[in-house]
Amino acid sequence: MKNALIHSQIIYSKVASVAAEMYERMRHTANSPAISEQESFAAAILTPEADLAAQIHGEPSYLFSLRDSAKHLFQYFAYDIQEGDILVVADPFSGGTDPQTITLITPMFHDGQLVLSPAIRAPLLDIAGEYPGYLHPQATDIWQQSIRLTPIKLYRAGILQKDVHNFISKNSRTPELLKSDMQCMISACRQAMQSIEHILHRYDITIVDEAISSMILHTRARVEKHLSVLSNNTYKGSATLRTNYDTETSVRVKIDFIDNKLITNFDGSANYSDSAINLTSSGTSSFAVLPLIAGILDNPVINEGMLMPFEFTIPSNSILNPPYPAATNLGTRVIGQLVTEAITNALQLGENTDQFGQWMHGSKPTACLFQPIGSTRHNIPIFLDPGFSISAQGWGAPLVEGITLLPSAEELEVRHGLRILLRELNDQNRMVVRVLNMNGSLEGNFFLLGDTEQYSGEILLNGVALSELSSLCTPVSTGASIEFVYPNFSEQ
Repeated sequence: MKNALIHSQIIYSKVASVAAEMYERMRHTANSPAISEQESFAAAILTPEADLAAQIHGEPSYLFSLRDSAKHLFQYFAYDIQEGDILVVADPFSGGTDPQTITLITPMFHDGQLVLSPAIRAPLLDIAGEYPGYLHPQATDIWQQSIRLTPIKLYRAGILQKDVHNFISKNSRTPELLKSDMQCMISACRQAMQSIEHILHRYDITIVDEAISSMILHTRARVEKHLSVLSNNTYKGSATLRTNYDTETSVRVKIDFIDNKLITNFDGSANYSDSAINLTSSGTSSFAVLPLIAGILDNPVINEGMLMPFEFTIPSNSILNPPYPAATNLGTRVIGQLVTEAITNALQLGENTDQFGQWMHGSKPTACLFQPIGSTRHNIPIFLDPGFSISAQGWGAPLVEGITLLPSAEELEVRHGLRILLRELNDQNRMVVRVLNMNGSLEGNFFLLGDTEQYSGEILLNGVALSELSSLCTPVSTGASIEFVYPNFSEQ
């Protein structure tokens, strides 16, 4: 029995290494800094049922959203998937979180049967929307953010669907960069298919399937054991936030561990917002799970077993499960953090919960710069996330912010004409980053959650606080300085 488990682990590790290979290939070849620097994407190998055989991601929101988007795609194209197809979707109401993040799947067949499917989920620089890029702090519906790309085939039986390809690329202000990033996704998935083919030449597909199933069950058992200390108790908590967008927004949660299932109920949470801070059910699930599994995330590879012990009740028409066509592009930055706070607050009221993450904070100031609207056909957005907030434990960025890498000052200057003048901790032990614009007259959309006790931060343009400025299409002249002051949660 022990030898069989070891054999399964060896075979599974080969499958997991394919996901890791996809991840690294994307990180090193994509043009978008959100992928290459911030690692805000996910790579996965899916089972024929669209479950996670193995996934690696750099941002918490991908924990459920890639899998949920994949299941929606497979269901939509049920009985209409063939060898050579490439399926895509970018829609918060089809398992996703925001409309500018695309999920791309290359179903793989072996001896005429669907076996495993490489998949990548990643943000694209621009897909239509009212302003360049995904940052629209005042959006009230999905169309202000982006076009809604519902399930569609980019390739059909190996043949590029030029009308689909042209539709996507021509609805972008950065068509060449968008096509380049999509080609990176396709290339990474196709290379993964070759790697899987090598595995299947050595091992029968039945043996591979058994190895994947064995490791999924092993992971599930490990998570269930980790969560078992919560049994025989009910945990209730809430978190409330006052923002610039809503007078007050609350997330309420009740947690029970019954029959090896952690049942999380969000009844009583606030109704959906007219602003862009709504979070979809996939995003809600991801941020709800994060504080509960943070203590066992020693292995970056995640599979379906990590998700199976969790069950959610998320009320419709709420801030956590908004109706179409609500705007969602700030959901992960605002309500995602509020969900983790509500979960953490609930756990802190109980006993034997020290092993669960209690440093779940985030929501940092950010900006998107672009050429003045109407001045050019191709307008490449420049996303500015030049620093990070300090976690409650004081040793780095909060886990809720994902893999946060400081952008290269040299690349930022060479690529975008933005010079980092200062990046250091100030007297309050907060990270401060000052950026000088040497790229001519620009405009910018800025996001700052507001002057809140939970998520304090600041953006200054030429020394003037953002609260005194318009946060939408704000002029950023040549020589202007933008200063980001990030929160320090270790002092709260």
